[in-house]
Amino acid sequence: MFYNTLGFQMHTKCFGGCSMCSFSCNATSVDFLPLPLIHDFIKQAADQRHIQHIAFSGGDPFLRYEDLRSAIQHASSLHLETSCFTNAFWCKNSREAETRIRELEKVGLDIIRISLDYQHTRH
Repeated sequence: MFYNTLGFQMHTKCFGGCSMCSFSCNATSVDFLPLPLIHDFIKQAADQRHIQHIAFSGGDPFLRYEDLRSAIQHASSLHLETSCFTNAFWCKNSREAETRIRELEKVGLDIIRISLDYQHTRH
């Protein structure tokens, strides 16, 4: 049995403060996965026929927007499907959200998942 997705927890910074967080994310975290390492793992994944999808999460990967953009572009250039998870706490208004999402779409983002569960909507 082969899995077809490689997932990245880009960092553990998040402003949600959700009690059920399985990654122990918080607003003051400084733990992160360096971008060159992310690129290297994506390249290695592309060399494996069974890996078809790269998923980005965090914390919230949008808090490292430029790195997220670069990683998505790299994965897409290697013909891998991409997705990211966000709680959208980074978003200050709908224009900013649309701009960022459209930019990511242009560099190859295929799927965006937004957390709308009870814990996330409380904040």
